[in-house]
This record gives sequence, C-alpha cells and structure tokens, in this order.
Amino acid sequence: MPTRKIHNKWSTDFRYHGKRYRIKSPINTKAGAQAYENLLLTKAIKGEPIKPTATPKEMTLMDFSDIWFNSYVKANNRPSEILRKKSVFANSLIPFFGQMPLKEINNKKVEEFKAFRLKSISGKTLRNEVSMLSTCLKTAVEWGYLDALPLIKMPKVPQNDFKWLKEDECLMLLQAAEGKIKDMIFLAMKTGMRFGELIAITWPDMDFENKRLTVNKSIVLGVSGPTKNGKIRYIPLTDSVCEHFKGMKKKSGLVFHEDGGGFIHQKNINYHLGRAYLKAGLPPWGWHTLRHTFASHLACKGASILAIKELLGHTDIKTTMRYAHLGPNITTETMKLLS
Repeated sequence: MPTRKIHNKWSTDFRYHGKRYRIKSPINTKAGAQAYENLLLTKAIKGEPIKPTATPKEMTLMDFSDIWFNSYVKANNRPSEILRKKSVFANSLIPFFGQMPLKEINNKKVEEFKAFRLKSISGKTLRNEVSMLSTCLKTAVEWGYLDALPLIKMPKVPQNDFKWLKEDECLMLLQAAEGKIKDMIFLAMKTGMRFGELIAITWPDMDFENKRLTVNKSIVLGVSGPTKNGKIRYIPLTDSVCEHFKGMKKKSGLVFHEDGGGFIHQKNINYHLGRAYLKAGLPPWGWHTLRHTFASHLACKGASILAIKELLGHTDIKTTMRYAHLGPNITTETMKLLS
C-alpha cells in the first residue's frame, strides 16, 4: 500500500511476507515517508529487523548516520550536496565520532574534534563539517534517538579578502586564453555565474532577442541539479556578450561541453585556466575570482548592493556586503548633508 497521511502525519503502509507495517515517518512529508518506506523494505529484504534493535541512547553516530542519509538527506538535498555530505562523513566525522554512542558526543568531544581538524584544514571547511554534525544530531533529537542536542559552538571564520581582476587584468587574461576557455572566461566575467552554473548553461537559456540569460541549474561533481539556493534567476546580457555568442547559437545542447558532448570536467578545464593566468602574468586565482570580478566592477561603478545580490543569486545580503566598500563612499556623502 502507498504511504499515507493520517491526522496530518505521514506514515509508511506496506505488507511484507503477509505482515502489514504502518509506521510513522520521521520526516513529515510525502517524499520523506516514501524514502523511509524504501529504507524499511530494504532492511526487511536483507533479513534485518525493521525496527531498531538498539535503544535510542545506545545508537552510535555511524548507525544513526545510515538512517539519516536514507531518510533525511536523500529526501531534502540536491544530488551534489548528498555526495558532499557523504564525503565529509566518510572522511572526517565517522573516523572521529563513528563508534561513539550519540549521547557521548558532547561539547568537549566536539572541541577536541575541532582542534584535531584545524591541523589540516581551513576554518571555513571546519565550520562546514561541524554544521553537518550539528544538523545530524538535531535530527536525532527530533526523531527520539537522542535526549538533547549538545552545546556546539560553531568555529569563527574571519572574512578573508577576496581577489578580483582590474579591467586591464581582465583584458590580459582574455588575450592569453584561446577557444572554449576564452569564451568561458568572458561569459563568467560578464555574468558572475558560479562555475557549476556556467557549465550547465544550454543554448535555450541564452535569449539574445531579449538580451537575457536564465540561470536555472548547476553541475557539481558531474551531477546536474538546481542552483545553489534552488532558485531561478535572470541575468541581463550586455551587447558585447550577445555579439560574441550570437553567431554560435544552436537550437539545443550545452553551450560549453567536452569534445564528445558531455559535461565539462572541472579538473581538465582548471588546468587550461591556470595556463591562461600564467601566460597573462597573473596569479592562478581560479574561477571564483571571475565571479568576484563581476561583482566588484559593478560595485565600483555605483551599482546597488541589492542589485548585485540579485544578479549573483545570494540568499543572504550579508554575503553581498563584502563588495560594499568598493562603491562610492556613501557615508561620507551622507555626512556632508550636515555641513
């Protein structure tokens, strides 16, 4: 039988070997209940007990992470984010916390983990790992596997200065590049797209008649999915971009692709970008520098922070505020009103 909603609660409802199982889903959505039902059926087919044999307080992080991934992560995250979380758990969180019962993961253990990891990773990476652990444990509390969420202090990450190219440096980089890599650099500079969005653009997304680019998907780790914030955004195309790409227009297909037509491999394209930076006499700052360059040029020319936020697709304006200092000195002009 299908999953069903009873008294505003989604539940699994299926039969296996003549026995009916109706179990409330830990995620109160239809997709969550379906994912949970698939997990229970898989356990039954393997001959495993459908209900946990361990008491909630005895369950380890390794045990619970399997349940969490199959019931929560797969139902609520993009494919690329699922892969990223699996990597973090497999390479970082499970080796350190995996055999610990959930109830033993406390503030002291988390601080020990932070001190250990900071020997080999950046503060920003550590913050992402601790955030994933916190989300996992929060779910364990909501599902009744853990009594209370431990006090977890998120690592403080100082805002680093970002790199961006001046107009003459942009010209130098474009002159040093050739072919496909040159086209990619040019479009990145003129639109501020993330790399994953750039390699996911298709010809129908580029509307030269209305001079508008639709950004509605992203490719991460070879997997196509929605944009980072899950929203569609529209970027006006400049005359120079329309002139550059209009002659290449096709009815369908990726704008940028491998010779065989498949998704661009970032490792390969990064090599060619690095060579272009080197030939131009510039540090190999990578693709994200081109996104910073787009936003910085707009800020320098007086564009509003709200407009830049929308063009970049930021969820939080705090992220966009890093460019505010590049614009005209608004506070100075404001204070002149008092003179």
